[in-house]
Amino acid sequence: MKNQTNQGFTLLEAMITIAIAAIILVLAVPSYRDVLERNRVREAVESLSSDIKLARTEAIKRSADVTLSVDNTEWCYGIGTGGTCDCTAAVGDADFCNIKIVNGAQFQDITFNGNNVTFEFRRGTPIAVSSSTLSSANYGAQVNINSAGLVTICSSGARSLIHYPECP
Repeated sequence: MKNQTNQGFTLLEAMITIAIAAIILVLAVPSYRDVLERNRVREAVESLSSDIKLARTEAIKRSADVTLSVDNTEWCYGIGTGGTCDCTAAVGDADFCNIKIVNGAQFQDITFNGNNVTFEFRRGTPIAVSSSTLSSANYGAQVNINSAGLVTICSSGARSLIHYPECP
């Protein structure tokens, strides 16, 4: 007579495996949410920083003053040579944002508080020093433009963003 061996799992083994997986999931979800929140703030900050640099470069390239216009109520900003932008205008509109428009809807749960900045075409310097703040529930950062037109980023939220120094 042949010896038969059972292949498979018992109900008890399956229940223990499911319990362990549930515990790991409960511990991992808050950490994952934190990572997503931190990355959304970093993405918004890096986007604004690169667009400020774009505005400065375009001012020099076009030999015309370029303005990065901010609309804090609609959470958007636009870059153009025609003075203050209207975020509802289409890119390419000669009177408004003829270079770029960024809508903040892509940055979920991020608040934005910024100022308009105009770059002079001769040296790419801003007419006035400017600072913008982007934040979520736990993280925040400032994008600062100094008088030479250089952009710096610092962390200003309840928790600091990795790779950025704390704001003074």
